[in-house]
Amino acid sequence: MIYRIGIWKTGHMDVRTLCLGVLSLEDASGYEIKQTLEDVFGSFYNASFGSIYPALQRLVEDGEATVLAAGDARFPDRKRYRITDIGRTRLSTALVKVRGRDTLRSEFLVAMFFAHLLPVAELRRLTDEKLAEARGTQSVLQSYSRVHLAEGQRFALRYMLALAKAQIEFLEGEGRAIVQAMVRERQSLGVAEYDRPPVAAAIPGE
Repeated sequence: MIYRIGIWKTGHMDVRTLCLGVLSLEDASGYEIKQTLEDVFGSFYNASFGSIYPALQRLVEDGEATVLAAGDARFPDRKRYRITDIGRTRLSTALVKVRGRDTLRSEFLVAMFFAHLLPVAELRRLTDEKLAEARGTQSVLQSYSRVHLAEGQRFALRYMLALAKAQIEFLEGEGRAIVQAMVRERQSLGVAEYDRPPVAAAIPGE
C-alpha cells in the first residue's frame, strides 16, 4: 500500500495578488516589491519572482495599478507603481476566496519519506540543512518583532514563528533520532553507514 498524503494542492493566490497586496501598503517599484516578497512573504509563500514584472504590466493594462510619473531619486528610470480602486477591489475579491488550508511542496519531505534508500551521510546533510534553514527563518522573523505591525501582520508573524520553533524542536530531536536509527540499521546489516542498505526497505503497510 502506498500512502497518499494530501499536501500537494493548488491554491488561489497568484503573483498579481501578491503584488497588489504589497502596493496596498505603499507605492513601490518592481524591485521593492521583489524585496518585500523575498523578505516578508518568502518565509511562507514561494512566489515566482521572474513573473513579477509581467504581472505588474498586466495590472497596469487592466487598470489595477498605475505608473507614477516620478521615479526614485536614486534610480530615476525605475518605475514606481500605485494601486488603484479597481486594484483594491480585485485584491479584496481574491483574498475572500482564500481557504483555510496551506499548499505544501517540500522536496525535503519527499526525500525523508524515502530515507531508507539514502546513505546516512545524506540524511545528516538533509536534516542539518533543514535545521539551519528553520533557524535562519526564525532569526529573520524575530527581527520584525521590533517593527510596528497591524494586528493581522502580527498574527501572521507569530504564526510563522510558532511553525519555525516547532520545526527546530522537531529536527533537533527527530532529525538526530532518524540518523542514529539508520546508523544502527546499517551496523546490524554489516555495511558502512555511508552505504545504502543492500535491500531496499518496503514501504510500511505494503
